[in-house]
Amino acid sequence: MIGQMIKNIRTSKKMSLKSIADITGIDIGHLSHIEKGERNPSYKALSAICSALEVSVTQFVGSIGKQLNEEQEEYGYIKYVPYNKAPLVNILEYVDIPKNYKENIMAVIVPDNSMDKLAKKGDHIYIGIAQPVNNKDIGLFSYNGQILIREFNYSINKIKLKAYNKDYKTITVKDDDEFYIIGKMINE
Repeated sequence: MIGQMIKNIRTSKKMSLKSIADITGIDIGHLSHIEKGERNPSYKALSAICSALEVSVTQFVGSIGKQLNEEQEEYGYIKYVPYNKAPLVNILEYVDIPKNYKENIMAVIVPDNSMDKLAKKGDHIYIGIAQPVNNKDIGLFSYNGQILIREFNYSINKIKLKAYNKDYKTITVKDDDEFYIIGKMINE
């Protein structure tokens, strides 16, 4: 996953592996193995690659060692927040994180009553940032400019975002929608 992200950024910036190797001093063969997912870069190597690509290393740190499951890889259409985007967070206060949780997380205030059996408007939930979201997981999503907390449902041709409150309709994500997965809800 991290190698593919690096490759996507590099190719979108029209940079060759050789140019990255020249800037970072990392062997071109090693860079190739990283992009193919055959090796994970050390933090030092990742920092150098991100510097060469002019992107923040923090977008990658939460995804090192994380892998999409077979279905997600097979379907190939699940989008996570892109490397050049970050959620805008209005910090109102700080809350204690769940015990023994070591991943990148944030607390999010529930914006509505769409998930009322799980959390009411104004409650807070914990989101693991850039964590793979599996079928039936609760996640934080960006959908056409809205931030939503919903149950993630997918099949070969469809992504649906299901609310637990029947007053809110299930959303079927279409190809022309702007849709990103921000993270997955974690239990306390």
